[in-house]
Amino acid sequence: MKRVILMGDSITAENTFVEKLDEKIPRGAVKWINEGIPGENTNGGAERITDVVKIGFDAIVILFGANDAAIHKTVELAVYERNIRRMIEEMTNSSNCLVVLLPPLPVDEEQQHARRNATLARYGGVVRRLSAEYGATFVPLFDLWMTDPVSLRRRLYVDDGLHLSELGYERLASDVGSTLRRLLRL
Repeated sequence: MKRVILMGDSITAENTFVEKLDEKIPRGAVKWINEGIPGENTNGGAERITDVVKIGFDAIVILFGANDAAIHKTVELAVYERNIRRMIEEMTNSSNCLVVLLPPLPVDEEQQHARRNATLARYGGVVRRLSAEYGATFVPLFDLWMTDPVSLRRRLYVDDGLHLSELGYERLASDVGSTLRRLLRL
């Protein structure tokens, strides 16, 4: 059985994500270790990455950025980059694991006023660049989701335009699950 850590903020922490991932992966092939913390940004992730890697795992999926890009608690882009870099280096130095990096997801700007997609895209660009630099796997979720018609995108979120609906978690698990099946040869 493969051990996969999910690390991030409230999007990752929600049990619906694990439940939907379980539907996408062959039964019993993966033990999910959910290290998502609601409200966390990359400052918190970088602080606790040393403890997280001690868990032992085959792959780690990291999704940060929504809280870093929030206008009321912004983590500057340079600090975000330093934090993501620290997490990647800690994982690759401590373990021979697969690293899957996800950019922050877009938001429904009509409902979500503390985050802007243009800003989230810049944070996602950092993740894309660092993925290439370190040879990590990058799943271009932001780009994929932004190509959806607005009418579909709106159904991916609950009323706050940030957190995912059941359909949103289905989509996220499908996008991430297919990558994990390929990388872990499941």
